[in-house]
Amino acid sequence: MSTSSLPRLSRGRIVTSFIAIIGVMAGVAAGGAAQAASVDLVINVTSDRGVYSASDTAVYTVRVDNRGTESTSTPSTVTLTVPNMASSPVAWEQNVTCAASGGAVCPTGFTRSGTTISAAIPSVPKNGSLVFTVHAPGWMLNYVRNAVQVTATIAAGSGDTELQTVTDSSVINVLIHDPAMDYSTEATGPADAPAQTTVYYDVVLRNTGETNSVYSEVVLAAGVGTGSASTAPILDYGFAGVTCQNETGGASCANLTMIAGDSLPLIPIAVNASGLSASLGVTNMPSGSSVTLRFAVQTGRPACTTGQAATRTITVTDTVASIFQVGWPEASPLNPDNVATVLTNLPALPCTTGDVSTVSLSQPSGQTSAGIALGGAFEYTALYSNLSGDTATNADIEFATYWPGAGDRSVLSGSPTCVPSGGATCPTGWTLNGSSLRGTGAVLPSGGSLSITYTGTGGSDDQTICRPRSMTIDTRILPPLSFIDTNFVPNGVYTTNQQTQGNNARRVITQTDVGSPCAESHDDSVQQTGPFTDPAATIPLVGPAKPGQTLYFRTSFTNQTPSPAYTSYYLGQGVQMPSSGALFTTSTIDRWFRHADGDPTGIPFTDDYLIGGQVAASFDTGVRCTAHGGATCPPLLSASSGNGGGGVVAMSGWQGYWKAGQQPLMPAGSSLDFISTYKVAQLAERYTEAGCVPTSVAFGTGPGATTATVANMRVTATIGASTIPATFDRNVSNDSTEVLVPLEITRCTNTLAITKTALTPTMPLDRQVTYEVVVTNTSASFLDLPRLIDGFSTDAPATITCTATTLGALCPTFTPREDQRRFADGSTGPITFTGLSGGPAQFDFVWGTAGQQTMPAGSSVTFQVVVHYPSTYSGSSSNIAYFLADQTAIGGAWPVVNASASVTTPPGSALALNKRVNPVVVKAGEVVTFTVDIVNTGATLPSASFIDELDSILVPTNPTGYSNLTCRSLTSADNVLSPGTVGVTECPEFTSNSSGIRGLITDFTSNSGIRLTYTAVAPLTAESIPNIARIMQDDATVTRGDAFSQSNFLTYLEKVVEETVDTAVKDADRVLASTGLSLPVAGVALAILLLALGGVLMLSLRPKESATDTE
Repeated sequence: MSTSSLPRLSRGRIVTSFIAIIGVMAGVAAGGAAQAASVDLVINVTSDRGVYSASDTAVYTVRVDNRGTESTSTPSTVTLTVPNMASSPVAWEQNVTCAASGGAVCPTGFTRSGTTISAAIPSVPKNGSLVFTVHAPGWMLNYVRNAVQVTATIAAGSGDTELQTVTDSSVINVLIHDPAMDYSTEATGPADAPAQTTVYYDVVLRNTGETNSVYSEVVLAAGVGTGSASTAPILDYGFAGVTCQNETGGASCANLTMIAGDSLPLIPIAVNASGLSASLGVTNMPSGSSVTLRFAVQTGRPACTTGQAATRTITVTDTVASIFQVGWPEASPLNPDNVATVLTNLPALPCTTGDVSTVSLSQPSGQTSAGIALGGAFEYTALYSNLSGDTATNADIEFATYWPGAGDRSVLSGSPTCVPSGGATCPTGWTLNGSSLRGTGAVLPSGGSLSITYTGTGGSDDQTICRPRSMTIDTRILPPLSFIDTNFVPNGVYTTNQQTQGNNARRVITQTDVGSPCAESHDDSVQQTGPFTDPAATIPLVGPAKPGQTLYFRTSFTNQTPSPAYTSYYLGQGVQMPSSGALFTTSTIDRWFRHADGDPTGIPFTDDYLIGGQVAASFDTGVRCTAHGGATCPPLLSASSGNGGGGVVAMSGWQGYWKAGQQPLMPAGSSLDFISTYKVAQLAERYTEAGCVPTSVAFGTGPGATTATVANMRVTATIGASTIPATFDRNVSNDSTEVLVPLEITRCTNTLAITKTALTPTMPLDRQVTYEVVVTNTSASFLDLPRLIDGFSTDAPATITCTATTLGALCPTFTPREDQRRFADGSTGPITFTGLSGGPAQFDFVWGTAGQQTMPAGSSVTFQVVVHYPSTYSGSSSNIAYFLADQTAIGGAWPVVNASASVTTPPGSALALNKRVNPVVVKAGEVVTFTVDIVNTGATLPSASFIDELDSILVPTNPTGYSNLTCRSLTSADNVLSPGTVGVTECPEFTSNSSGIRGLITDFTSNSGIRLTYTAVAPLTAESIPNIARIMQDDATVTRGDAFSQSNFLTYLEKVVEETVDTAVKDADRVLASTGLSLPVAGVALAILLLALGGVLMLSLRPKESATDTE
């Protein structure tokens, strides 16, 4: 339909209409109060593309308009939900720009919650608009793929009235596919190398796919090669380091890292290569980039071979993959170019046989008796011999000293004295490494010996340890590469004053002057009393503690005289609850050591404690301290045990905490007295509400005696101290103390039962699901005040109705209201019980009268729960109900029982739908164009139904439905389908009438789609118009693959009005002057006149014809 087909309206009617409007407005102005402000906010979301790799950045444009009669008076809230941004480490809420027009004011910033960003818009005047551009960087590790529903919403502020809420949301679908990753490796190195030298291997990591983070694992392996080996093929070989040699294509050696652990955030550690494997990663490698790593490898000592000379081999293998935490694997992870190897041959000499031995290791007699002074000289002599067999050529000798304590190490001379005998030859060179020495090139024929004397000076003192402390000296002779030692155990344990590792090694120890004599003693003690029930800790607890009860303990830590002052000390307290599984609440805030409301202020929790990767928020620990005798209370406390996450700590144990270097001395005779506040964990919510625990739920065990109703908590206080000079604790028995606190629970004496059934097992197209709940009193006693709680996984409007009873049970006499708790006395309040989703339940009510047989023994009551989900809802529905009694019910302790049921949404192929409207803002009667992309991202479907209902606002201007419908198959050039093999689906026949467009797509091929375009004439009134299109796989049931898309547009009338408003005002003035009526009376009269003329006001708002009006 075009505007030329509409009936014309004369200028006279327009003038009459405006006279009526002016009259009414004048009447209001003179005789009545102004109406409340109204707004009509309209939102639309579009994307720069229809398909993205999981690593791409999507650009979303969100437009907000106000078509209402007034400006917003309070901030409105705009949101954008992008499901594939789940767990993204990128602060994408900061990647938003805003352009405002018409006097609108951009928000100061966006905040993020899960996959949604939101902002408060200060003001959107009438006819104002804002355009937000959101950059959402891809986050490939959230595994959200295929069709993703992106939703934008706008919500008017509490002080404004929204005229049309249906246009407050807009939905599009985008396709997310796995990133196209392709990485490879190359490795080069020497084909041959000598033994006991350093060689180098170059490993090239290449990324030819999308930007990725590449993981490389380089492994060394020794092979026998040719010949034979009686031991390991190569000894003492391995990596000696790694460097980054080259970077191309935007890759950076600065991004080379080693990864500790396999979880986020990445914890890079110093890049190194040692041992027989090296695992490194290069983050953020652009497509086409490469990094070259150079690995240094010590070739080691190849084992000799019997017979002729032969070879051993070192194989270097590099395997590349994606870094688990920040990368994405190839589609085919077993590609041949993901592995590269290099084989290097080492010479293996013919074997000789003998027995080299460390015969003795001695020291001067004076050194043995007097020990080694601090910084004093020492001397040791070792005798090494070849006891039998062939000549041992190129034997290695090792010597090492180990100084006690935390002070400076001993200093070893790098030039020992060697005296050969029996044809032996001393080592040709010595290498000093700290306090260890290695000699190489020694030759020992059978019967030959080397007497080597080692010298050096002792290290420094450490007064924090007690004497006696000794230096340990180890030495050994290693057989040559081509020498089979008949009595050598390479990994044998050193034993003092005995030959070890066969007979190749020896150890001796020598006393030193390190440490304090430790003749003086100290006694750090702790005493603990409680529990008490008052904050002053003066009223002892009588009987067992109860779940949720707050208890207080007194703990005193003392430095008992005689004693020096403590230079370092630990003091703390902890509580161990009975092992009771899910019996207690999992809340981390309202239990364990924490300040109780109304109590005196306690010591704050430290501000540098990490939990769950975050610095824990400081809080009042509820632990108070009083110092005596010159001691100083700790300024902070830390957790000695507990749990939590997200920066929240639940302390089951505390300890005094001083930051580094700030702990003061604790003098002899001083003490620190603490009163600690401990809240016992509450029972799980269901048992708290019921007031008892069923006998079927185990209580768990604790220390000491345990029964079905009582188990013990263990409360332990501990102190530990040290002094300088060091002293010993003369009484360790008082370093800790414990108190057992019995904890009692109430067991239920009655029984109840509940069943729940989904009467609509699958989600119907009308999204109305029905459940049946049957509650039964299975006890021998009647129940006077039954209580029913019902909750849904997804909150939605619902009703609950009593439909049947048995054996004289009574239905409620009232209608339960959603989101309102009804108590036994008939009063109401908010629902606090958490339902299936973790939020408040939807229904919670008690019915009956105290003392009345509301539910006689054995009776039951049946309820029907009906939930109305939105027309666009495509999820499942889970429902859980709890049946219990009000805690004032008579007849004993009543349990809580629960039952759940679900309405499922059958699986289906993942469909995507994207609807766009152009233009978004039009004049009344203008034509708008809709473009709809329908895509099947999953398996081929036999059929799918498309529906785009014509909104009722559009029916008057589109009586025969949408117009100008076209359809074509999508191609890869449309940038809507996933890359790779693109299918083809033919356009079906569509019908278009006043109810909308419908069509059945048959043989809907995987990764294919169609594009529809059609038009509609905008309404002749100022409106905000929603447009929702749907694609479904079943005519009766919602499936998980169904999709919908909503786009909105709006019409304005200002362009029409401005052409006649001046004339209309002048005519209105003339009429008022001629009538002599007061302004309010004239306005009412003219309005009535307008109604008598057949309601031409609406017609007057049509667009003016371009031709001259005649009548």
